[in-house]
Amino acid sequence: MSNNKARNNNSIASAGFERAIVKRQTGKLAQLFSMLPIIGSKSSQIVAVLHLNGIIGKVNAVKLGLNIETLNELIERAFDTRNLVAICLTINSPGGSPVQSDLIAKRIRGLAVEKEIPVYSFVEDVAASGGYWLACIGDKIYASKSSIIGSIGVISAGFGFPTAINKLGIERRVYTEGKNKAILDPFQPVQEKDVKIIKNLQKQIHEHFIDYVKERRIGKLTQEDNILFNGEFWCGQTAVDFGLIDGLEDMYSFIKQKYEDATIKHITAKQSWIKKSLSAMNFIDEAKIYLKAGNGGHGAVSFRREKYIDNGGPDGGDGGRGGGIILQSNAHLNTLVNFRYKQHFKAENGENGKGANRSGKSRVPIILQVPVGTQIFSENADFLLYDFIADQQSFEILKGGKGGLGNSHFKSSINQAPRRSTEGEVGEELWVNLRLKLISDVGLIGLPNAGKSTFLASTTAAKPKIADYPFTTLTPNLGVVYLDNEEFVIADIPGLIEGASLGHGLGDKFLKHIERCN
Repeated sequence: MSNNKARNNNSIASAGFERAIVKRQTGKLAQLFSMLPIIGSKSSQIVAVLHLNGIIGKVNAVKLGLNIETLNELIERAFDTRNLVAICLTINSPGGSPVQSDLIAKRIRGLAVEKEIPVYSFVEDVAASGGYWLACIGDKIYASKSSIIGSIGVISAGFGFPTAINKLGIERRVYTEGKNKAILDPFQPVQEKDVKIIKNLQKQIHEHFIDYVKERRIGKLTQEDNILFNGEFWCGQTAVDFGLIDGLEDMYSFIKQKYEDATIKHITAKQSWIKKSLSAMNFIDEAKIYLKAGNGGHGAVSFRREKYIDNGGPDGGDGGRGGGIILQSNAHLNTLVNFRYKQHFKAENGENGKGANRSGKSRVPIILQVPVGTQIFSENADFLLYDFIADQQSFEILKGGKGGLGNSHFKSSINQAPRRSTEGEVGEELWVNLRLKLISDVGLIGLPNAGKSTFLASTTAAKPKIADYPFTTLTPNLGVVYLDNEEFVIADIPGLIEGASLGHGLGDKFLKHIERCN
């Protein structure tokens, strides 16, 4: 089959449907399709959102922070988005490196001018210092009344320890080539000439910052430099009054009003193969486990021994029943991952009987929770033991062994002092195979990147990962549709490619999750 034919056969799962296809649908599906964007309509417009959150700079080897190295690929992807009409920046940063702030700003502004795309900044919690530098990238800046904005200044801070090392008897030895190489040494007393050097650096950086703000906010600032650029910060309304931002507005309301039919696309970093693998590992739809019911407790051999009672007779108690094993369906589970690292489950043995006709304690059964849709097969997978098709169904797969009888059961006219009891029954044991088949009403099958996940996200409250590269969906996703006082479930499975039955791509093993569709 050619790729074109394959795409036609799978067009039912595409996010953008031709009107001719929509007209051929009937009933509930037709209503679902009408909720999706139509190719060539205004809804094909895209507003890309870049999230600039965190400290600016290379914080450490684990948490890189905001810098041009980590953001450049995201910035380029945002501006390369098809049918792009605007870029929105969400800002939530207390500041950081002025150099990285400048590099990020220049990169975004350069592409905005080149591609003639407007950029809008939306301050969330804080846009202070370098955070406000990033906010000024936008042609317009908006914030909440409670957002913190400003802090247009430069700070350097540290600690001095000269007195401490003297008290500890530590001698500081420093050797340099260049008389100012060791300025602001924290283990030496502060010198005025060192402070002048650092203040001069701060002044140059501050002037660069001020010039950038004035350039981007030209004609909008309403206060003098000594008020705006002294390092102070303000809440949203004051920032509007000072001309530091353009208004109080949230991003989603702004987009809805200005680009009514546009689709919002969040530009996020692609998952590394490690994260993808871990995500896929959490969805387990097959497991093999060993189950062992508890043995019954042994009956006791005991005789009544009390003062003044010569022939007390037997009083051995019975053994308690061993614990059984029950499997129970739980609608809040959607994977068998709990059985990935623990495959052996053994119930407790019943307690042995005791004297004075005291029976041993019986053990409570183990209850193992499984997702709705789980099937229980015998060890060789040739016999179906049980199929969980609804929530809170229970299946006692193993019963605990019965307790043994105490010697009081064996008293007779012939044997008044029996020394006989029985052992408890051995609990049952077996290996079983668990197979999960998700229960849904509608299944989506198609090529990778056909738009199946977009369909699911558009018609339900599900939030599957959506991106512009193949095999974004690595595991099945479920979503519930509420329509005309009715509800039904849609299953989105990973994409299929030619040769999937031979193991190409992600294979075809996920097809079992749509077998129950009706």
